[in-house]
Formats: sequence, C-alpha cells, structure tokens
Amino acid sequence: MIAGCTFFRIFDKENAYKPLFDNCRMMDLRFSTEVACRPVPSQAEREKVEFKALKEKIEECKGKLQAWPPTRKPRTLNILTDRHPVRVTLDEP
Repeated sequence: MIAGCTFFRIFDKENAYKPLFDNCRMMDLRFSTEVACRPVPSQAEREKVEFKALKEKIEECKGKLQAWPPTRKPRTLNILTDRHPVRVTLDEP
C-alpha cells in the first residue's frame, strides 16, 4: 500500500476469483444497477425456502435420534442433591 492505495494484492485461495470493486463511480453505478436488477423473491417464496430448510434440519435430527419425539430427561427437584462439589486431585511429582 502506498498512500492508502493498493497497487499489488496477493490473493489467497478463497479470494482469488472474487471480483475486486474499486472506488470508480462508473464501477459503483454498474454494480448498483446489477444488484438492483436481480430478481427479489417475494415474502411467500422466502418463507417457503426457509420452511424447506427447517424441515431438512428436523429430518436430519430425527435420523440421529433413536426415538422421536425424544424422551424427557428426569429432573430432581431437590437443589441440594442436584449440586455436588467438584474435587480435583493432582499427582505431586
């Protein structure tokens, strides 16, 4: 970098093929026009895609479980028996 301008950039594997937009007004106009012309999905389409993704995650979790719905874990109501002190013993050299 010289005076805040990048003259040479070393690209890594992730950024090697990503376009680098400079601060030229014409490039900014072209990029903003390109973004504005992209089709924007409607709210119903976005919800449908999100619903499908959530269903896939649920099916993935169901496959990992033995029983569906999972059984509830038993809980004790006595606070004194739920908390136990932790004792750590270290071997002295």
